Amino acid sequence: MPFDSNTFYVGVNFGWFLGAYGWDIGSYFNSKGAPNLTDDEFDELISAYFHHLSLYKINVVRIWLFEKFEGIHIEGYDTSSDQLNADHRLDYTDQKQFFSRVQMIMIKAAENEIQIYWTLLDAALLLSTNKPPQWYAPLMRLVLTSSKLRDNFKNDILTPFLEALLPYQEYVFGIDVMNEFDWTWRKAGYQKSTVLHAMTDILGCIHKKYPYSCTASFSGHHELNDIKNDDFINAIDFFDYHRYYDPNTPKNSHHGVLPQWENKDHYYKNCIIGEIGHKYSGNEELDESKQATSCRSVMNQTITNGYSGVLLWRYSAEGDRHRLLKGVIENHDTSSVKNFITNFISVANTSKLQGGNRLLFEGFERRVWVEILTFYDTIPQNRVT
Repeated sequence: MPFDSNTFYVGVNFGWFLGAYGWDIGSYFNSKGAPNLTDDEFDELISAYFHHLSLYKINVVRIWLFEKFEGIHIEGYDTSSDQLNADHRLDYTDQKQFFSRVQMIMIKAAENEIQIYWTLLDAALLLSTNKPPQWYAPLMRLVLTSSKLRDNFKNDILTPFLEALLPYQEYVFGIDVMNEFDWTWRKAGYQKSTVLHAMTDILGCIHKKYPYSCTASFSGHHELNDIKNDDFINAIDFFDYHRYYDPNTPKNSHHGVLPQWENKDHYYKNCIIGEIGHKYSGNEELDESKQATSCRSVMNQTITNGYSGVLLWRYSAEGDRHRLLKGVIENHDTSSVKNFITNFISVANTSKLQGGNRLLFEGFERRVWVEILTFYDTIPQNRVT
């Protein structure tokens, strides 16, 4: 169902399913054979993931859809030589397979009473530290600045997706049009007014016909507070910003204590913290204790400081230091991926047979899961779904 301002949400971010861009729902024009899972493997793995999350009463899962334009094909474009322009046309690489996997996700979400928070595009990938491919920034710029290509995106990419969700709308938490979209003007050189116009245009496309709650997420509270554009703010249903916490930083810093959220100061709209984790410095190694402590601190702050939900970054068994599962996949090696899938599915199936025993998953879990479980019991009962 759409975002409910009276409910407190506890969730996790997938980002992508096996820890790397391009290995999730659909292949795209520059991918190397992704996705690498068969439909049966994908279905089993999603079922196992959602079963595990349901044992911790997770009620929202954020999934990135077109973060690297996965599932999308650019007609007539050669990445090695062509210059992108508005005459290039976007289409699905394999629409049947793409929507088959979207449907699998929604069916498994419904079975486990989980709502899906779909994130469409990703501005953070524009940052040089994230090493975007050479075609990514030009394509994103066209989506945001060319009404012709944006109309193509809305009509031929976005609308079929929104239609595909309709049978499962009860389990759609909301749609985040772009992850941390403020990076476009803060670091990537876009005009803020141009980006806000494009975001409002895409949000309007969704609201014109569809019942989904919508937003565009911010990288931090300061960036959110800088937005004074009435058209954009009126087009969103709730706010979402992200916080990686360092208990040693000042209260008003990007990584300090959450500020109090007052709806009356923000167009009477609620706010979730769509990503949380520990703020690591430099080459600091993954620290399960710091991760657990920082996450719990931010979770507590969301309750006391007036927020409507909190989502941890990120549910994966490989990748960055914020992963919530133990790193059992090494360098995306095919054999280690297969071993992880086999073992995780086996534990999920055993857990079901033994009455949903969450303790069977202990071998996959970092310490933060204890905090997730005990935090749920602190949520006021009138805000629990």
